[in-house]
Amino acid sequence: LLCNDEQSFQIETVVPGFMPSYEVFLSLQPNFTNKHHQFFVDSNGLQMVPYIFNQSSDFDTTTEIPSNYRAVSSTIMMQSTESDDQLAIIVDRPQGGTVQ
Repeated sequence: LLCNDEQSFQIETVVPGFMPSYEVFLSLQPNFTNKHHQFFVDSNGLQMVPYIFNQSSDFDTTTEIPSNYRAVSSTIMMQSTESDDQLAIIVDRPQGGTVQ
């Protein structure tokens, strides 16, 4: 669903039934470059905390993707390193997210 300003849209995901052994992923590919792999995640609605993919105190090289997941209370965002473009995902329930 494209909103009025034509720069935002809404995606509604529907998972039929309760599936306890499945995980659902949504992968978005922006049309800009994020060379530093930096992303920002809200900290319980208080502030946006910066993270860099594969660079944290709890990073485990044997589980690369899971080690980069962060709890997303309401927003996860990434910015272009070459322009003013940004991609922000606003969720309606707590989820996990990362940028690669």
